Amino acid sequence: MNRASKKSIKLAAVLTAVLMLLASLPFTAHAAASIDAGKSGSLTIKLAYGGTLLSGGVFELCKVADISNYSAPRYKLTSAYSASGVDLNKLQNTADMTAAASVLTGFISGATPEATLTTVNGYSSKQGLALGVYLVRQTSSPANYTTSLPFLVFLPMMNAESGEWEYDYTAAPKISGQWYPGEFTQISVQKLWADEGFESERPESITAGLYRDGTLCATQQLSGANGWKYTWTQLSKDFSWTVDEIEVPDGYYCLVESENGAYTITNTREKVPLSGPISVQKIWDDDNNIGNKRPESITVGLYCDGTLCDTQELSASNDWSYIWPGLDLSDTWTVDEINVPDGYSMFLDQPEEGCFVITNAAGKVPQTGLLRWPAPVLAAAGVLLIGLGAAAGRRKKHEK
Repeated sequence: MNRASKKSIKLAAVLTAVLMLLASLPFTAHAAASIDAGKSGSLTIKLAYGGTLLSGGVFELCKVADISNYSAPRYKLTSAYSASGVDLNKLQNTADMTAAASVLTGFISGATPEATLTTVNGYSSKQGLALGVYLVRQTSSPANYTTSLPFLVFLPMMNAESGEWEYDYTAAPKISGQWYPGEFTQISVQKLWADEGFESERPESITAGLYRDGTLCATQQLSGANGWKYTWTQLSKDFSWTVDEIEVPDGYYCLVESENGAYTITNTREKVPLSGPISVQKIWDDDNNIGNKRPESITVGLYCDGTLCDTQELSASNDWSYIWPGLDLSDTWTVDEINVPDGYSMFLDQPEEGCFVITNAAGKVPQTGLLRWPAPVLAAAGVLLIGLGAAAGRRKKHEK
């Protein structure tokens, strides 16, 4: 073996020894330690736009989850939010966080905020917060500024660069910008109840949600204390705003109507668990009232299993239509015209389940439908035909 080969063998032996020595030394991976359950956290809100620190921003902090495992962090929703179906352990990115915050906001009415922060010169802080996950919702903004979307804060929060847990966190919620009075709008909501005779079963309050471009961004409890109505102001016209009821009370169904930013939520009492509407529409086939014989109104009757149980007047003021809501679908429901106007015949159609159409035709008999002849007249005509047939038979026999 030459000298060069001996040197190579010695070098390899030295390197192997060094590697074995390093392997025997303690090695600490760059990973975060377990969360310290004995610590508390803090949250600071920084509210600014374009470098300007803003005062008057109001934020609510609601704890939505506790830490269930401190060594390999796992989170469990608190009782007020457990029905939301959100799994905080599966959030992967910012979009997931935003979506989860939006869903959880719908359950905020049943929880009490841990704290309310109001910014002064751009900042507001809360110390001594129990560790867990918080939903932060802005409830008010400085004049001429929009509110931020709800967001989640984990205490402690993992520092992506150092891999360490940070127990004191500063959030800088994004606001949409500075707007001027002429570019703002407001959205109002009013709750109405159609539950005569069932007032005692009406809930004490309901929760209305305000949606910005389809995303829930604010909720408001409506009750007798505020007249079952509320108005959101300082809303930017650059977004589409809608309102809906977060959770319809049991035994009711909900109708939401709007006009020029004013929303009305009507809760109608379902009289039985299996219920639905019956509708009627009046159509006139009289060449646009050419004979000037069309009455100003007609009366329709609602029949349950053949028994008249309600009547309604149809006219131009209600577009010649009416809907009976919350009827027991296990019964048989029909609709009929009480008195057909003189000079008209009546055609009754049911194009689909629960939908009745009454057509009054002037001066002609509809080609299809129900033609109402008095029973005595039909009976007399039948007897007459039978008599004529019998007479004809006798005559033919006599001729033979």
